[in-house]
Amino acid sequence: MSTIEDLTRLFEETLTAKYIAERLETRTLDQLKYNANNISRYMEDNNYDVIGLTDDDKKITICYLDRKDITSGSDHAIRSFEPLDIVSDTAPLRSVMPLFREKERVFVLENTVIRSIITKADLQKQPIRIFIFGLISLLEMHFVSLVEKYYADGSWKKQLSKDRLDQAEEVFNHRKERNQEISLLNCIQFCDRGSLIRKCTKLSQKLFDSNTNARRLLSRITKLRNNLAHAHEDIFLGLDLNEGIQLVQDIEALLVKCEELLE
Repeated sequence: MSTIEDLTRLFEETLTAKYIAERLETRTLDQLKYNANNISRYMEDNNYDVIGLTDDDKKITICYLDRKDITSGSDHAIRSFEPLDIVSDTAPLRSVMPLFREKERVFVLENTVIRSIITKADLQKQPIRIFIFGLISLLEMHFVSLVEKYYADGSWKKQLSKDRLDQAEEVFNHRKERNQEISLLNCIQFCDRGSLIRKCTKLSQKLFDSNTNARRLLSRITKLRNNLAHAHEDIFLGLDLNEGIQLVQDIEALLVKCEELLE
């Protein structure tokens, strides 16, 4: 099994919807019928866009209320759960993220009962950050392997400026002093690894549609990596959410291509 498949299996088994979901606030159908105005004020005061509605006997969530719909306790204010609005609490985060290109929220099913909700704000949580940083870290490793394979006898050094190479050697010597010696290539920054990949025509043609697309994609991945490394509040700073989700999918696709070249 390849590295990306190993990592994918790890993500699917350990980074799932339940780790970013929030408990869904609920009220009973009777409470909505007799106290619609109070529920509306409560939702506004606590910034809840939706709340679940339970039956009055089993207290099972059977539908939900959107704040923008509530004007009274009338039936038309109640929304049914649509199949495409529901995910299992065991659904991998990598399959949950793309849903938010079309949706504002999804409801989370625990066993057979809806108990939680995921909104766009939850895509900023730590498990999502771990998932994305893991993908980028794996991409960095693959870039090193590809440079070693496609640049003979360390010829990659000639492609870096003296300043960038000096920086890498400084890191290398520092690690060597601490008995943490690894190759010099492993000490260059992600943007330099990407530059080496792009400058190798054979590699660039196989990994990217064009040099322009290569520059654009690698620049965005570098920015995303920096956002994560520097713990920015917004993971996708500089991108809208749809662009951020697409970028994550582009990284996964690039990883697959890298592994095909390393086989």
